[in-house]
Amino acid sequence: MLKNFLGKDTIKTNAYSVVGKTGIVTKEINSKIGIGQIKIGTEIWSAKSDEIIPVGNEVEVLEINGVKAVVKAKLEIRS
Repeated sequence: MLKNFLGKDTIKTNAYSVVGKTGIVTKEINSKIGIGQIKIGTEIWSAKSDEIIPVGNEVEVLEINGVKAVVKAKLEIRS
């Protein structure tokens, strides 16, 4: 019975289901001052990145760290 339970495929929770998806920056991402927000579909996420990413840029979600999406710019950053 335990084998059957442990052998089941895991289902991604809502948080981890956004990894790899594309979002749009709705509030400038600037981790130095702790701000940043993106929209993925109808969901709003707090975001952080190693770079400053202005509003309107597309980003890719790399991972979830706590309650924030860690992102990178998909294309050249535009201001």
